[in-house]
Amino acid sequence: MMVGYAFERTKTFRALASIACYPHQGDVAAKLWGLDLGPVDWEALAEAASRHRLVPPLLQATAGAGGLVPPAVREWLVRRHRSGTQRALAQAPVIRKLMDGFGKAGIRALLLKGIGLSQQLYGRLDSRMAGDIDILVEPAGYRDAYRITLDQGNVPRSHITTGPDKGKDTHDDERHHEDIFLSADGTLVLELHRRLLPNRFALGRSFEELWEARQPVPIAGREVPVLGDAHLTPYLVIHGVCHGWERLRWLADVAILAGDGAGVRDPLVLHALSLSNRWFGWRLAEGATVAAKSSTRVALLDSLVLGGYTDDSEATGLAGHRSRPFEYYRSRACRYLARQCLGSGIAYRLHELRLGTGSLLQRLNS
Repeated sequence: MMVGYAFERTKTFRALASIACYPHQGDVAAKLWGLDLGPVDWEALAEAASRHRLVPPLLQATAGAGGLVPPAVREWLVRRHRSGTQRALAQAPVIRKLMDGFGKAGIRALLLKGIGLSQQLYGRLDSRMAGDIDILVEPAGYRDAYRITLDQGNVPRSHITTGPDKGKDTHDDERHHEDIFLSADGTLVLELHRRLLPNRFALGRSFEELWEARQPVPIAGREVPVLGDAHLTPYLVIHGVCHGWERLRWLADVAILAGDGAGVRDPLVLHALSLSNRWFGWRLAEGATVAAKSSTRVALLDSLVLGGYTDDSEATGLAGHRSRPFEYYRSRACRYLARQCLGSGIAYRLHELRLGTGSLLQRLNS
C-alpha cells in the first residue's frame, strides 16, 4: 500500500492519468506514448486500469502498439472490456423492469451513476465499466419500492440490508443509506437508496428539488430519469472525496461534466477541477484557476486527498490493514478529515463524527 504523494511518480499512475479523460483530451495514444515511461509492467498497468475503470481508453491507446504490449495483456484487456459491455447490457433490462414497476405504482425514482451516467456523459452504456445499479427512491414510496424490488426476484443481502421498516434514528439507518440486493441469478448488485448520501445533511437538497431538475437518458428503449447537471456535479464530487477518489474514472467524470470550470465558484467542484488539472493536465479557465488557488477550503481538500491517497482499492486496503496499520489508518484519517470539509454546520459535523466512529469501531473489531 503506497500512501501519500509518492503514487504520483509511479509509471502506472502517470500512464492512467494521461488517458483518463478520453476522448475529451485529444489523441489518447499520443498522450500515453509521449510520456517516455521506459520499461512498463503491462500486467500491473492492465490490472490498475481495470480497478480505475479505464480499460476502454487503455485499449484504445494501445491498439496500434504492435509488439510493445504483450499479446496476453491485450487479450486480457479485450476480455475485461467485453465483460464490462456484457454487464452494462445485462443491467439495462433490469433497470427498465424496476423503473416500469415503480412507475406503475406511482413511485418516483432516479437512477444514480452507473450506466445512466455513462450514457449521459459518453453516449454509451459501457464506457464507464459500471459496477452496481444504484436507484434513489422518493421517501414516501420507499416501502413499496422495496416490496416491488423483492417481487421482481431480487434477493436482499441480509448482512447489509436494513430493510424498509428501520426507524430513522437507529444506528443502522444513520450509517446505511441504502438496501442492497442481488439479482435473481446472482450476477448483479442493486442498491436501493433511501437518501442520496450517507450523511443526511450533505448536499442539502430534498428529493423534490432533485426530481424537479432531473434529466432523461435512454436505456433499453425507455427514458430513465437521472440527476440534472446542477446536482450531479457536487454529488459526484462528494462521492469521490468520501472514497478518496479511489477510482480515477470518478474524477474524470467530474472534469468532463464541469468542463473548464468557467463561472464555477463551488469549492467542492473547484477541488475536483484543481485535482484534474494536477493529475490529468485538464485545462481550466483562468477564473477557475484563480478561484481554486484563492480558496482555503480547496487547498485543504487537495492536501488531505493527496496526503491520504492510496494505490489500493478500499477493499484491498482493508484486507491488509493489520499488516500495514500506519499506512491504512493514515489514509482513513485523511479521508475522514476530507469528509468533514464537504459540509458545514454542527448537524453535518456531528453526523459525520457518528459515521466515522462507527466505521472505526467496525475496523478495530474486524
